[in-house]
Amino acid sequence: MSRRITAGVSAVLLVILTVMVTTGNAIVTKTDNLFANFAASTVNPVSTILFKIIKFLASPAFTSVLMLALVVYLFYKRSQGLSVWLAISFFGGSAIAWVIKHLVRRPRPAGASKSDDGFSYPSGHVLCAAMLVILALVILYHNTEDTKTRVIWTIVGCVWILLVMFDRVYLQAHHITDTLASVLLASCWLGLTYEFRPQELKTRRRYY
Repeated sequence: MSRRITAGVSAVLLVILTVMVTTGNAIVTKTDNLFANFAASTVNPVSTILFKIIKFLASPAFTSVLMLALVVYLFYKRSQGLSVWLAISFFGGSAIAWVIKHLVRRPRPAGASKSDDGFSYPSGHVLCAAMLVILALVILYHNTEDTKTRVIWTIVGCVWILLVMFDRVYLQAHHITDTLASVLLASCWLGLTYEFRPQELKTRRRYY
């Protein structure tokens, strides 16, 4: 029930945020400017190199390859239902983000590089990173009941998502509200697809 509530609240917040962004709400503008200014104050050569690496690791292309590899592996392990569910959840979420981008048509920040083309809202990097983390945690939670293991990897996953969110603002590729929208989208979309999870996630079984 708590998972459904989380997904529902995320969906409502996503709709509210999207309306605020499309109408040029002052709160959104001030929030974006606040985080952009903070990120600008932390710029230095070492951090820039680090965040460019994060940009690559969290890119939709790279995360899609990782997810595809996981899907193929699980299919090979005779977990066809789980592999198909993962593919629909991940790539379906990316498709929804593409549609939202072209409906909202929010421009990138003024300092965005030429490699960061397309519309800004929501962030594809953050969405793919968040979906990959959440789906990986779903499988992990299903395969172990060890609380320590669950907590450690949940923290690692959350830190990674936060790093990717800051990365997009630091590199001036996105507004902070773009990244927040991606997290909300990942939460509500995967909360929905979890309701249609395969039998493999309803019975205790290891996949690795």
